Amino acid sequence: MMTKDDVIAAKADHANFDAIFNKVLASYRVDKPVKVTSLDDYAVWSRKMWLSDVIEERDITIMSLGLGGETGEVLELLKKRVRDDTLDLNHLKKELGDVLYYWSMLCNAFGLSPTDVMAANMEKVNGRYERGTLKGSGEDR
Repeated sequence: MMTKDDVIAAKADHANFDAIFNKVLASYRVDKPVKVTSLDDYAVWSRKMWLSDVIEERDITIMSLGLGGETGEVLELLKKRVRDDTLDLNHLKKELGDVLYYWSMLCNAFGLSPTDVMAANMEKVNGRYERGTLKGSGEDR
């Protein structure tokens, strides 16, 4: 389990994400396969794949709707798993990848490092675990 100190260290490691992002982005070539080794690398790659040089409100809307649409496709596959007792894992993997792509692009749009987003989520869930409030509803539990 990630401690509070681990989260603080992760945030410090990614304080210069924008500078690293721009440097790595310049090194990627679209015409050859790219091996991605981390969520932050994936964010750089996904930004390179986005067709607009500047992310505008229209792009954010497309990303948001894309995330919802692809999440719906994942849910549809999981519904069929329950209903029909069958699951095409390869199809699920592709749809989860589409969810990741739009999520990553929303991180890019708002200048967030995916690793920082992940660390913040872990900190939030760890706090709920420590308080015994994993179950329930409401943001401040």
